[in-house]
Amino acid sequence: KAVFPHHSHQDGDLSFEVGETIVVLECLENGWWRGCYGDQTGWFPGNYVEVV
Repeated sequence: KAVFPHHSHQDGDLSFEVGETIVVLECLENGWWRGCYGDQTGWFPGNYVEVV
């Protein structure tokens, strides 16, 4: 669940608002996660969400 909003700045990033539920697909050691929200799939900082 998103605890901070993330707005994509590059192709391949995922945008979402606080409170949205993101399905996590992959977690990298550098802190970036890949997930999907709605019909979008992309990368975002893992510290912008909390696991529920």
